[in-house]
Amino acid sequence: MEKHINHLSPNWPVSLGRWLTAGLLLLGLALWVSQTAVTTGQETSDSLIYLPLLAKPAEPQPPAATATPEPENTPTPENTATPTPSPTPELDPAKLFVETFDGDPAAPEIWTDENWEITIHQRDNDRLYEMLPMQAQHGPNCEAPDATHTVTSHEANLYICKNHMMTANYGASDNGGYGMVYFTPNRTLDATGDWQVQFDLSTYRVNRVRNWVDIWLTPYDENLQLTLHNWLPDLQGTPPEAIQIRLDQDNSFLVYHHQNGDEIRIEPDEYSAIHENFEDYLTDPVRYMKLRSTFFFGVVDGRLKIGMPEHDMWWYDQPAPETLNALRWQQTVVQFGHHSYTPTKLCDFSYFPEACAAGNGADTFHWDNVLLYPATEFTLIHGSPRLITPSTMQTFTAQTPAPAGAYLRFGGIGDNLEVSFDEGATWQAAVEQAHTRAEDNEHFRSYWMPIPEGTSAVQFRGENWGNGDNEWAARDISIWSKQAPETDGGSDRLRSQLSAAEHDFFKSLISGKRSPESFMCDFNGPREKTVVSN
Repeated sequence: MEKHINHLSPNWPVSLGRWLTAGLLLLGLALWVSQTAVTTGQETSDSLIYLPLLAKPAEPQPPAATATPEPENTPTPENTATPTPSPTPELDPAKLFVETFDGDPAAPEIWTDENWEITIHQRDNDRLYEMLPMQAQHGPNCEAPDATHTVTSHEANLYICKNHMMTANYGASDNGGYGMVYFTPNRTLDATGDWQVQFDLSTYRVNRVRNWVDIWLTPYDENLQLTLHNWLPDLQGTPPEAIQIRLDQDNSFLVYHHQNGDEIRIEPDEYSAIHENFEDYLTDPVRYMKLRSTFFFGVVDGRLKIGMPEHDMWWYDQPAPETLNALRWQQTVVQFGHHSYTPTKLCDFSYFPEACAAGNGADTFHWDNVLLYPATEFTLIHGSPRLITPSTMQTFTAQTPAPAGAYLRFGGIGDNLEVSFDEGATWQAAVEQAHTRAEDNEHFRSYWMPIPEGTSAVQFRGENWGNGDNEWAARDISIWSKQAPETDGGSDRLRSQLSAAEHDFFKSLISGKRSPESFMCDFNGPREKTVVSN
């Protein structure tokens, strides 16, 4: 029996005005970051990175009044003065990670980046090599939605148009289907104190019951490449410890703590919660295919805050879970996910049933301006090929040798998977990462095992599964190490300065008063900025 996403969409109002003062503006301008130079005619959203909730500047205090002697025998009044707020925390630009997905190609361009790990999964064996065709948003020449182009390869699930990135996921196959995409930056987040994950995302969903996004926060040593709810029909469950923030079917974000097989929903504060979602922003489907809104997930002054700061709309604003104080959360892996569960079903529940039926329920999400703070870089080594099977090349070649203390990370399916780090002289069993669901050899599994320092080639072998009718496979292979790369190389981020022309626009953004058109896929308003090297 299929179990659908729960419904709850709480919110309670807060005021951004107490955070957004002139001091914060100056701080945000000093830390404003972008990867590349931006020229007039590109999307404004790519140039707008801000930290609206990370630090509250001290509120100005009224000047001290001249003391007036009290008459004799007059009771001393109670002290009702407001305590002096703590000074604004000092932010470290070195711990700020920003991805703006810059690029304005003439046609949709497959997105890869050395700073990101990409995992693309389809449940059924008949979809191992390619997916069923879907119509993904943006046309063949990157025309704005509702123009589309056809996607059939897994690698083309993530692509660039108009200076932002799309995930186009179609979890359908001849036998039903489940599909997901994860993209993970080579940064760990320190989630033991105040922290922030922020990004821009389109709000349109053609099939809200069968397509959703989520964010997984997992301690580094427990990260699971193919993490998924235990009740869904695929994979092996969740990491032993994880926090998940998931978009549910009624367009509100819910928070779950996954612990040793238990899924515990963190309920919103019942005293301040009001039911609200962003259905109000879906009245024009084409518009909300194009428009990207800013979402904030994080802890501010010990309070868990999840919402849309531009609209002063919050699903959570309450004390953060005490579990985040544990040492394991100092190095937290952040995974961004897009899920598609047989989207051809339940189009009747869609806000746009006709569009859902016409497109077989497949959805495209538009992402931009991903921000993490405080973040620390770790070593992520890519290589090729992406997929290894008995009928393809069976050696993975890394771009650089593994450093000390590194781990081999991949998804695999089949019986008795083994790896060799010495050109086949010796073999050892592939080691599964800890997970919360019982073994099932008909599903892909996540592997995580030490790899010797200096290794740059890994051979794979295994046994076919399902009475030998289905090929074993290893996929989305990489090498991870906690230590930072020896040199910045291509991961060096450029610092930017706002032009005078953009100054007013920046102020309108962080005050929640920017024009919604500025984050549109077809926006061609003016913008410019001067880029200086770090």
